[in-house]
Amino acid sequence: MTGLPYEQVTGLVNLVEGYREGWQPACGRHHEMELFDGVLATLFYYRHNCSQHVVGAVFGVSQPTISRVITILEEPIAAVLDREVPELVEVIIGRVVIPEGTLIPTRNRARHPELYSGKRHRSGAAVQVLSSTEGRLCHVGEPLVAATHDITTFRETALAAVLEEHMHDNLVIADLGYLGEPVCTPAKSHPKESSHPPKSRRTNTSPESAQPSNAPSPTSRTGKYLPPDTVDPCGNSPLASSPSPHSNSIDSTGPVVNNALGMQCHPPTVGSFIR
Repeated sequence: MTGLPYEQVTGLVNLVEGYREGWQPACGRHHEMELFDGVLATLFYYRHNCSQHVVGAVFGVSQPTISRVITILEEPIAAVLDREVPELVEVIIGRVVIPEGTLIPTRNRARHPELYSGKRHRSGAAVQVLSSTEGRLCHVGEPLVAATHDITTFRETALAAVLEEHMHDNLVIADLGYLGEPVCTPAKSHPKESSHPPKSRRTNTSPESAQPSNAPSPTSRTGKYLPPDTVDPCGNSPLASSPSPHSNSIDSTGPVVNNALGMQCHPPTVGSFIR
């Protein structure tokens, strides 16, 4: 729901309670939601970027209640979490870090076209994040408008200056979008270069394998394949010389022909049909 383990959520609730010196007021109307549910609803609201009506439906309260809880808790949550954020120098010293740009989505604002990112095709705020090789988040930079390029955000949020100052104490690996900055980028490969040798085309040019261009193929659908022992020595095909069972013409010559099964038979004469 929030992306945080239960232990981290309970620790955040304890920090917020200590920051506010309690949750329920000593006198007057009490809050409808308990502190744990209020912190959970606030984290859910910011993580999923959904409307307050949806958050109220999830937690079983009304939208005005969610609005009051978020207004009360968002400032204490930001204050206690700001104390836990380490300095950037402590994060990068002696480590391998990977910078990358990402987008924090926001709702579409017609009066703020600079929030629209043409690269990601949505509105939001562009931030630079540093992560370790294990995938742990190390640092999140200041947000800028979404139309800002990643390398511009990298320079304007002072990440480039800090990494260049301590470049001998850490290793920064980035993609080719950060080319020219104090980072290690991969070598660019040319599309024409290939590690696989070209395949040679082998053709059979022996005269024994040559066939005339008008020879029928054994698998062709235009004719039927006949075994060599069923072909007439005179070169006539038995299927071509024998009458079709659906034909109205009758062959009265009476020669003995070989059918496709290798059996000898006499075709019927005209007299056999006259009774």
